[in-house]
Amino acid sequence: MNIDLRHESRVMKEGIEMDDWVRVTTRLPKEVAEWLKTVGKDQSRSMNGQLIEVVKKAMREEQAAA
Repeated sequence: MNIDLRHESRVMKEGIEMDDWVRVTTRLPKEVAEWLKTVGKDQSRSMNGQLIEVVKKAMREEQAAA
């Protein structure tokens, strides 16, 4: 996994600063990528957006269990 910690002063859609994000490059098994694409499309999200949602949900569940 490569993590790019370069900070850029660009602004993303909805006024979110790029400084609030970390660029990550990773490899996923094909079946996981296809699942993310399918579920994401059903919920009007990109594969990346769906991956973020899945990780955030896992974080919330872990925090609630603690």
